[in-house]
Amino acid sequence: MLLRIQARPSPPRAGRGPWITDPGSGTRPPQTATSIAYQTVGEGSPLVYLAGGPWTHVELERNPGCRSWYGRLSVVHRLVRYDLRGTGLSERDVRDHSLEARMQDLEAVVDALGLSWFALFAALDAGPVAVAYAVCHPERVSRLVLWC
Repeated sequence: MLLRIQARPSPPRAGRGPWITDPGSGTRPPQTATSIAYQTVGEGSPLVYLAGGPWTHVELERNPGCRSWYGRLSVVHRLVRYDLRGTGLSERDVRDHSLEARMQDLEAVVDALGLSWFALFAALDAGPVAVAYAVCHPERVSRLVLWC
């Protein structure tokens, strides 16, 4: 299943995460919202995978090695993958690619899924996002895996 959420920086108040649109609510996101596409597969403890580079979850799924690896991970985990802002099925026309914006996208995805505690796996240049998120939210990250 592929879902889309809307994320934008929240007002400057402590403890507030990104804003998520409920399509059934009839609300409309402000112009600064960014649409993020994500997908989950499998059952078990949640593992959020941040792909590195410009590759999307669809492109990586087409790679036989990645497809096999995702299959093995999804046997024991609820694997969460999403397209970074500006790539894949996420909104393409974005200007803000800052660390803060990418952390807010991650938080929007895990909040949309109701994940209060999860393992975080980051590949290549997604590492800084994962490290920064884990530092800011140690109560939510059960494990941090960095691969390069």
